[in-house]
Amino acid sequence: MSPKVALLFEDNPFYRDLMTEILTEKEFEVTTFANPTSYVADKNRCENCGNNACADALITDNQMPEMTGLELIQWITDRGCKLANRPKAIISGNWSSEDYEKAQHLGCKIFQKPTSIDKIYQWLDGESSSGSQST
Repeated sequence: MSPKVALLFEDNPFYRDLMTEILTEKEFEVTTFANPTSYVADKNRCENCGNNACADALITDNQMPEMTGLELIQWITDRGCKLANRPKAIISGNWSSEDYEKAQHLGCKIFQKPTSIDKIYQWLDGESSSGSQST
């Protein structure tokens, strides 16, 4: 059985390390990005996935330099990437009503920073058993 893979986008090293630890405890192999533009810079990204998603889950901060988490998820969705249909969460300490609605429309779980680790564990446990998106 292949290991579960998670993509993590977080510019704050403390939160990036904490989320990596949480995901690792849930038996994910984690690939981290401090800036989503390094992910989208790969011109082959999201075009060679075939029937498989490149990850089982995506967690992103929303407010990052050069590109927001919402822009990243929209970029993935616009390319028809299978990752768009996988569990995805956005964590932010600053939500406008417009961003909140867009995150819901994109099928993201929404977390307010700071959030409890237990809520993240519950979401990961629920997603791995049901595969459904919830907000």
